[in-house]
Amino acid sequence: MKEFFIALKDNLSNIFSIIGIGLTVYFAVFYVPNYVQEIEIKKIESTHESLIESIQELVYNNHDIDSEDIDTLIRGKELSGQLSYPYTSEELLIQVQDRFLDNKFIPLDQRKSLIEKIDTIREALPISTVVTTQDDKPNNINVLYSWISGVMGILAALLGSISIWSRSKKLEEIKIESTIEDRQESIKQNVHTSILMERNMYETLKDALGQNHVEYCPPSTPVDFIIKMDGGKDTGVEVKYTETEIIPLRVVHRLIDAAIELDMPLVLISNAELTANANKLLKEYNLKNKDTPISHLNIDQSKDVENDIKKLFKQHA
Repeated sequence: MKEFFIALKDNLSNIFSIIGIGLTVYFAVFYVPNYVQEIEIKKIESTHESLIESIQELVYNNHDIDSEDIDTLIRGKELSGQLSYPYTSEELLIQVQDRFLDNKFIPLDQRKSLIEKIDTIREALPISTVVTTQDDKPNNINVLYSWISGVMGILAALLGSISIWSRSKKLEEIKIESTIEDRQESIKQNVHTSILMERNMYETLKDALGQNHVEYCPPSTPVDFIIKMDGGKDTGVEVKYTETEIIPLRVVHRLIDAAIELDMPLVLISNAELTANANKLLKEYNLKNKDTPISHLNIDQSKDVENDIKKLFKQHA
């Protein structure tokens, strides 16, 4: 659970970016086209109401109008409103008649007269009276705008996704480089500390056992030092530094191989304790190999390293 919250914190900016991309796609593909369509519908409704009121006024005041007058009124509204009027002249006149019929403030006889007058105008209309527009340019413009909006939204989402991917990849590369650099620095520090510990133990061994008794081994030897024992078997010494605070099982396996190869007792000097499995294996080995036992000294738990070394090698003498 802790790792989940850490990952969530590290990727919080990416999560908000993805949400932003999702909202961009939604507004571009769904909201904006619908919004444009709603505006278009409201403009047509407003234009339609205006045309009905204008024709009602002309007819009510006994002005003579014909199909050309109606077409002119419709065309003027289309140009001023940048839209495509969807009704024919006859359909418009029918709706004007309906408005007159619903208007209770006009006496019934007068309403009847007005409706008959509009019927006369309708009968004079050309047979195929269809509202013509300039190839429906205003409508096409709105449709084109909706498509452009959707495409731009998708492109924005695509570019945003690429940006997030590129940024995440770059951050990952930086993290990997930083991890490698930290690891390299840690290895350098461990090697330096290990060498320093080995040199210090060389001096401590000489002080405790005598300079002539301690021999520095070449790198090809599986141990660091050979202790020349008076009247006893030579003993190998392996110095092991670790920053993990435990000596793993593989170290004991390697020491057992070295003891068998060199045919001599060994002493492991370290700054940490053996793991439970490593300690168990070491005890099992010592029970079976009393002539070449392996001893362990943890200098971090020792109050007097030099004195503990003397006691330890006195047992091997």
